[in-house]
Amino acid sequence: MRNVLKILLLFGIIILVINSCKKDDTTDSCGCNSIILGTIPELEPVVGTISFKIALDPNDTYYNNKYWIGYYYDYCVNCYHSYIVCNDALIPSELKHELSNGAVVNIIFAGHIKNPCEKKFDIPERSFLRITLTKIEKQ
Repeated sequence: MRNVLKILLLFGIIILVINSCKKDDTTDSCGCNSIILGTIPELEPVVGTISFKIALDPNDTYYNNKYWIGYYYDYCVNCYHSYIVCNDALIPSELKHELSNGAVVNIIFAGHIKNPCEKKFDIPERSFLRITLTKIEKQ
């Protein structure tokens, strides 16, 4: 009986130690709640385009039914970044209405850049990231 109690006590201590050693993950490693990788400041917004992505190909399952912002870097003519918008509530309703008809609209935007949970690999000059907008205006 004493051996059983000792084993149970030892087992309880091991469980306690294992649970107390778990990593404290208060932020997600990807997605809209993840850490900020970079920021496009509101005082220095950039020009890009916005569209609403739908699946034209049944095999395309990559972030459909989301607003996407496209952006070319000034210093690299082949560098194109696609930002999938996290907080579409910031997009004005007039702009959403225009985008619902398949339009691609020029915008000025700023925000916090984050990692997507679904990775898509392409040529090095092309990236796919998430963005939490802090500013968006039709150009």
